[in-house]
Amino acid sequence: MIDFKRLLKERDISILTLSKILNISYASLYDIINQNVKIEDCKFLTVQKIAAFFRIDLNHIYLQEESFQNFRNNLHHEIIHNELLLYKSVIHNNSIEKYLLHSEIEKAVYLMALIEYIEHKYKMEMSETTKQYKKYALKNPLIIQSDIFNDDKYIPEFKERNIMEGDLYDAIWRNMTQYDTGELGDE
Repeated sequence: MIDFKRLLKERDISILTLSKILNISYASLYDIINQNVKIEDCKFLTVQKIAAFFRIDLNHIYLQEESFQNFRNNLHHEIIHNELLLYKSVIHNNSIEKYLLHSEIEKAVYLMALIEYIEHKYKMEMSETTKQYKKYALKNPLIIQSDIFNDDKYIPEFKERNIMEGDLYDAIWRNMTQYDTGELGDE
């Protein structure tokens, strides 16, 4: 989480002054600075103003706020849409490094496994990214699909990194089918 209080202190500015500069209500800004609200629940324009003032990339703000489940689901949608484009994007944007810098280790290691998986699937030469992060694995197992009890069902590139992921494509298909048919359960 970004420490906005520290950033204010470094700039020797109060919440009240910042609220006037950014034209954001004091109450809203106070709640954001003091982490009384989740940043992802705030209006985009508000977050954009704060990010611009502190010269923080919006991706860094939202990157920290995304739950692992949302991260994984978003990746799976991108895998289904175009996994090679996702591969290029992860490498080009240094996404793994960004997650590591934010101490989002599970997300970084998941991406490492995904990159290696795509390289193996398409018989690609090992990228510099894969070489750089080859030794990384989670200390404790991250069990993604608990309904799979057969160790052979886990994807090897993920299993090597202590992530028990069974099928990147089935997970998405089930989710898409659930939403397409409206089978969301009791309301």
